[in-house]
Amino acid sequence: MVVVTQIARELRARHQMSGVAADLFAQALASAALLVSPQKSDTRLNFQLECDGPLGGLFIDASSRGELRGYVKNPIVNLTGGEGPYRWRAALGNNGFVSVLRDQGQGEYYRSSVQLQEFSIEGDLRHFFRTSEQIATALALLVLPEGAEPLGVVAGAMVQLLPQGDPKALDRLEVELSQRLKTGLEGGLEGRALAAALLGEAARTLSSRPLELKCSCSKARVMATLQALGRDDLIALHKEQGRTSVTCQMCGTRHEVTGEELLALANPS
Repeated sequence: MVVVTQIARELRARHQMSGVAADLFAQALASAALLVSPQKSDTRLNFQLECDGPLGGLFIDASSRGELRGYVKNPIVNLTGGEGPYRWRAALGNNGFVSVLRDQGQGEYYRSSVQLQEFSIEGDLRHFFRTSEQIATALALLVLPEGAEPLGVVAGAMVQLLPQGDPKALDRLEVELSQRLKTGLEGGLEGRALAAALLGEAARTLSSRPLELKCSCSKARVMATLQALGRDDLIALHKEQGRTSVTCQMCGTRHEVTGEELLALANPS
C-alpha cells in the first residue's frame, strides 16, 4: 500500500502537467512505488509506458529506499474519453507497452514487458502480473479529487498470493480492493488502520518507509558534463549565450551556470 499524493503534485508542478497527463503520471507513480516495495535494499526499478497516442509515454524511477522521480513525454495532454474501459484511450492511442526494469544487484538487470491491452495503467499492470510475472495479484490504483484539487489523494494497493495462499480469497479481494481503498482514504484512514480496512484486523505491518521526491541530478554533475565539451566549445558557448542552464528531465530542476563559471571551466587553473 502506498500514498504518493505530495510527490505527484510536486512533479505535476515541476513538469507543468495538464489534467490527463498528471492523472496518468500519478497512477504510474503509485505503480512504481508498489512494484519496488518488495525489492531488496539499495536497489532501483524503472517503470516505463510507451504508446502511440498523444501522451507518447512516461517513465518512473523508484528506489527501495522510497525515492521517486520521473517524467511524461507530453505533459500538456488533456484528452479523455467517457467513463468506462477505454477512458484513457484518447491519450494512450492504439499501441504500446508497459515495461519494468529491475535491478537484481551486482550489476545485473532484468526487464519484462507486455503490450498494452487494457489501455489503462491499472488494467495493463494487472495484465503485466498475469502474463509476464505470472503472479496472482490484486491491484487498485486511485486518484481521488478533493474540491478543486484533481490530485486530492493518490494511492495504490497491491496484494499477491503466497505459494500456500487461497486463490479464491484473492479473487474475492480483487473485486472489493478498489472500493475498500477508496472508502478508507475518504474516511481519512492511514497506516495500520488503512491496512486493516483493506485486509481485515488480522493484517500485520511488517515494514514501512517514507516516500520522497529525490533526484540524483546536481550542479556538480552539470558542470562535469559541460567541462567534457572542451575549451573551444565552452568559449563559444560563453560568447553566444553568456551563460547557460540545464533542466533535469527527471525532476524538472533547473541548474544555472554563469558566464564566470563557463570561463572557469574553459580555463582551469
